[in-house]
Amino acid sequence: MKRVVGNCLGAAFACSVLVLAFQVPATAKTATKIAEQAQEATVVPDEGVYRIYQNHSWLWGKKGAGFFAVKQRQFDAWTHDKGRSGYGNGMWFIPGGGKLCYRAQWHGSWGVKGSMTCFEHRQVGKVI
Repeated sequence: MKRVVGNCLGAAFACSVLVLAFQVPATAKTATKIAEQAQEATVVPDEGVYRIYQNHSWLWGKKGAGFFAVKQRQFDAWTHDKGRSGYGNGMWFIPGGGKLCYRAQWHGSWGVKGSMTCFEHRQVGKVI
């Protein structure tokens, strides 16, 4: 019985390695293609970035959301990921070059942790 189980586990592992071997090049190829398309896109003007976020929420799937208030550029968010809930508050700003950044203090069972996150926005036609 142990030998049968061992053979089954060995076969499953071999199949997993084989599937992964075919997926890694495809994933790398897709990432390269996306990077090339992003480089060809134009940077979204700062006013465009502002219009996207002003007084809007950004939903992070079922894991949370962030709100970008115009008043004092206040940023407020909540998150629930990997069984850990938390909230963040801080400010958002547009440093230029199509970027949006937010700096926040995140509060949760882990304590308080500060972080800053930035995203670059590029556009091809009507696609951002």
